[in-house]
Amino acid sequence: MAEQSSKELIRSLFQLRDLPRIPFVPWVGSFAAQLEQISVEDMLSDAGLLSTSLMNAQQLFGYDAIVTFLTRVWKRKLVAVV
Repeated sequence: MAEQSSKELIRSLFQLRDLPRIPFVPWVGSFAAQLEQISVEDMLSDAGLLSTSLMNAQQLFGYDAIVTFLTRVWKRKLVAVV
């Protein structure tokens, strides 16, 4: 069987299929801001910076997926936009 891509591996995980390996899904928060050399406040106040920071961390380390947090302030901003 050919090796699954990260996307296929995560899909298989949520579909409760047998996996060839356990996916690596770290909790990425302020570390992504440190990698981008920006403040956490700046990262969390700008959706573009947040998504870029998280995607760059995933690409740099080859994570299968990432998990991050949303602070109460960020959640209020999201609700205000909606």
